[in-house]
Amino acid sequence: MPRFTVEEELENGKLKELRAGCSDTTITAICAYHKNKWINPAMLLFIQLVRQNFNIS
Repeated sequence: MPRFTVEEELENGKLKELRAGCSDTTITAICAYHKNKWINPAMLLFIQLVRQNFNIS
C-alpha cells in the first residue's frame, strides 16, 4: 500500500514497514458508482477530479 496512507501509524509504531522487494510501483484503482442513484457532493467532486486529471470523459 502507498506509504502516505499509513505514515502516521508508522511514526507512532502501530505498524512496521516490511520491504517486499517488488519493483512494480503501479497502483490500479477503480471507482464505480450507480448511474441512477444520488451522488453526494464529495463523491461528485472526486469523480470530477479524476476525470480532469486523467483525461477521462
